[in-house]
Amino acid sequence: MSEYLTITDLTNRLTDAGVKYVADRDRDGEVSPTEAAAYLTSAIVYAGNIVDGYLAEQLPNGTARGSGNPWLLDRAVDIAAWRAAGHGGRSVPKTLCEAKDLALQQLQKIREGERIPGYKYPGPANAWFPSKTPKVSNFSELSGNTGNRRRRRPQI
Repeated sequence: MSEYLTITDLTNRLTDAGVKYVADRDRDGEVSPTEAAAYLTSAIVYAGNIVDGYLAEQLPNGTARGSGNPWLLDRAVDIAAWRAAGHGGRSVPKTLCEAKDLALQQLQKIREGERIPGYKYPGPANAWFPSKTPKVSNFSELSGNTGNRRRRRPQI
């Protein structure tokens, strides 16, 4: 399943020094694939699950993942950066905490009914083709053909 962000998005937000602080746990100066999986990838998955939880009222689970929506990307990066920095009980820098708190506040507004900025919502499930006119649910009543129906006799 695709995610809201990539490791590149997360490392761009954390900068090289931040990535080394977060993921270089053996202090060899490089982030190994094992360290990246343990600290960066797990934070990405965590952020995706949090965002999905806030969107559950509006969209089926995972629908917005991989949509490329920049607004959702920013919220997910803020959450993932906070999670990665605090992994293992480390103290998280104040700026990452503030960014995460703001992201959660904005996602709460989406949960409460605001629309996701820039997100292209799917059309209604019963829309067979794009139309700018409203759908008619019972055409026979609108056309006056309501009197041509035969009534059944009750069975005795």
